[in-house]
Amino acid sequence: MRRMLAALLSVSLATTACVSAAGPRFQVPAPPDRTTVILADFVKRLPVGARVRVDLAEGHRVKGTLMKADESGIVIRRHTRLPEPPLEIALNRIAAVELDTGSSIGRNVAIGAASAAGGVLAVFAILAIIFSGD
Repeated sequence: MRRMLAALLSVSLATTACVSAAGPRFQVPAPPDRTTVILADFVKRLPVGARVRVDLAEGHRVKGTLMKADESGIVIRRHTRLPEPPLEIALNRIAAVELDTGSSIGRNVAIGAASAAGGVLAVFAILAIIFSGD
């Protein structure tokens, strides 16, 4: 009888330990991550229509115009040659958001050309003053 009781207790202890190791039967929602809360606050302050560069947690980068921003995520209209539907991105997929100030190559070339033209005109003006002093 003692052996039977010892075997029964051993089996019951072994099986209940396995059941409790499986975890709870319901999922307790995790509190929002502090970085997600800070990111949500930052994104809500961005002006609608701003050009943004979004780095995703998967390693991709998305550039576009911000159409909507709230606690759940952002909506971006991507800058592509062919029109695409707006892209909705959840905040938990976002690694970083930056305003895209961008630099246009054409604008930089125009600024350089204008600076060079101004320098050449300044040299010609100095030469004219020097040689007109007769």
